[in-house]
Amino acid sequence: MSKPIGLWFVNICISLSLLAAAVIILTLYDEVPKLAQLLAGGSLFFFATTLSASHFVRYFLNFHIHTAWAIGYISLGGFVIVGVSFVLYTIIVLGQIGMLTETLPPHKIVSFSKYTAFSAVVYSFLLTLYMAKRKRDAGETWN
Repeated sequence: MSKPIGLWFVNICISLSLLAAAVIILTLYDEVPKLAQLLAGGSLFFFATTLSASHFVRYFLNFHIHTAWAIGYISLGGFVIVGVSFVLYTIIVLGQIGMLTETLPPHKIVSFSKYTAFSAVVYSFLLTLYMAKRKRDAGETWN
């Protein structure tokens, strides 16, 4: 069980490296970024979308026999996280390019992005545990 959790942790770190790259680039230009500035651009919405979608797709590519509850919960969780993140990220981008006159205030964006990112991390972790259990029960090893 440690290999899937280790791979999950590496996936999280690589996904969050986008924020680290933004901090490094801003620091090179002598701008000290604040967390609120980084999150107000919607970067955690992008993180939540890619993390949830990648785990959702990985599950359905690796397993071809599904129980009804697994399909329901896995699909519902993935679609809710991806849907909310996509809609809010779209609102942010449309506001930044001037297509929306009113957009969400920065403090709301930061709050929503934290919730969606946390939900995506929990969703991906639980899905990783479920996939590991199914592989172990089937006598397979983690690839």
